[in-house]
Formats: sequence, structure tokens, C-alpha cells
Amino acid sequence: MIDVEWYAIFVETGKEEIVQKYLRLRFGESLISLVPKRVVTEKRNGRFYQVTKKLFPGYVFLHINLNNEVYFKVSSLPNVYRILKSKGSCISIKQEEMIPLLRLLNGKEIIEISQIEVNPNVKIVSGPLRGLEGLIKKINMHTRRVKIAVIFDGHERLIDLGIELLETV
Repeated sequence: MIDVEWYAIFVETGKEEIVQKYLRLRFGESLISLVPKRVVTEKRNGRFYQVTKKLFPGYVFLHINLNNEVYFKVSSLPNVYRILKSKGSCISIKQEEMIPLLRLLNGKEIIEISQIEVNPNVKIVSGPLRGLEGLIKKINMHTRRVKIAVIFDGHERLIDLGIELLETV
């Protein structure tokens, strides 16, 4: 049985997509790589714009059977600093930690904006946060962003995602 797991590699910030292309060239279809991004709303000059930002700048996620050969091939790629390690050995990311992230991504590499209604309660109408209301820690109506809590690497982390406010009738 091939032991395929998720790993994170630390790369030069801003070069994540370049590393991802090198990975695809070197490994082809035998490797799944992921550079998660998010769409957020930013306000400039009194207008709101949607921009795409990296969710984890400086990281590329790999779903692969990591053996010595693969380790050295990945480590030798340009702009790769290292595969995340603990006590000298590469640490895999637990599947239960990746599931919420993969669900938010919904088969893509970009977490889209969720549409929400705010009456007395918050209701997510559409988008990747639908059904995940329990993860929401904070909603900022002014910046049109929401902070959600996910367990990652054994620690709770807050992720900043974009939302679109819908007018309630």
C-alpha cells in the first residue's frame, strides 16, 4: 500500500506558483500540489475591490508518498527552502486538519467570497462557508471580512476570508 499524505513545503514568499510549476514538471500527475488562495474585499479610494491573496504565504502543500527519492527531488527545486520537519523528520499534516481547508477550496485553489445575511442571526446564503457557521469567530461588516477558526498543525488558527453582505428585506 502506498502511503500518500499531505506535507507542507516552505518556499520563497511570492514564488509559490513557480514552485508549483516545477513540481508539476518534475512529478507530473503522481503529485497533487496546492497553493490555497482567498478572495477578499479591500477598500481603496472609497470603493470596494475584490482581490486574490494567498492563504498561507510562503507555503505549498503536497499530497504525495514522501520517500527519500521524492524528498531530495523536492528539496532540490529552486525557491524551496525545506519540507516542514520536527525533530529531524518530515511531518505530515493530518487528514482531519486538511479536510476543512479542502472543503473551503471546493476542488479549486481559491476560496471564493461567501454571501451572508445579517438579521438577528448570521445566515450564510452561498459560498464555501455555507454550513460552517460554527467556525466563525468574528465578522467585520466594515471591511467585509470574516475570521474563522480551523485546527492546523495541532493549533487553532484564525483565517481571514471575504464575505459579501446581502440586504435583508
